[in-house]
Amino acid sequence: MTGRMEIDGTHNFRDTGGYPASGGMTRCGQLFRSDSLAGVTATGAADLAALRIGVVIDLRSPLERAQDHSRSVLPGAVHVWLPIHGGSRSSLVDADGVFDLEQLYRHVVTDSAWTIAAAVSVIADSGNAPVLVHCTAGKDRTGLVVALALEAAGVDRTAVVADYTQSALNLDGVWMNQAMSALVSGGVPISPNLFEALGGSPDHAMSGLLAGIDEQYGSVVGYLMVHGFLAESVSKLREKLVV
Repeated sequence: MTGRMEIDGTHNFRDTGGYPASGGMTRCGQLFRSDSLAGVTATGAADLAALRIGVVIDLRSPLERAQDHSRSVLPGAVHVWLPIHGGSRSSLVDADGVFDLEQLYRHVVTDSAWTIAAAVSVIADSGNAPVLVHCTAGKDRTGLVVALALEAAGVDRTAVVADYTQSALNLDGVWMNQAMSALVSGGVPISPNLFEALGGSPDHAMSGLLAGIDEQYGSVVGYLMVHGFLAESVSKLREKLVV
């Protein structure tokens, strides 16, 4: 379990290894999560290469990808693009001043359910290849996919929520200041709710979402399977992520 890995040019890069799970602990070096890789330096790229990441799942929207003209810093990996709009900065602009993370997450897990299930399936089907999941902040869309993957693998819920809440600490400072400036320059009014939506990761947002999934589908696995996740993928996911 790590708060943040020092990959130069990122702010929210980390390993999901070391969390308590049914039957053991999550493996280190198998599932990574991050914010955008656009700012990765040569030093950061070298450190990334040492992680031997074999699969990159990119959750950014077409607009976000179009605005990022950087070359891939992981050219040898298989890149899977599974865009999710909810949680992007443009989705915050479209929110008309209503910024509620738990409400946002409920919309995302409804509107992008098949995409989320596909992302977790890619993780399950990746074999021994380390996987990186990222979006722009590495907080909301990445947070949802990683949280549901960890839950489905049997990770203790308190650890799943704790992994999610770490993002706010990692993004505070330079990343948050730049992101706020970009939105304000685009005419978005500043408010406490906007601040939380952009850089916050309060535990109630994730715990409330997971409780809602339990209520509607019985479990996270139930939610994923309704949206295309295969039964055999559950055991593959657990074998990959838990030792």
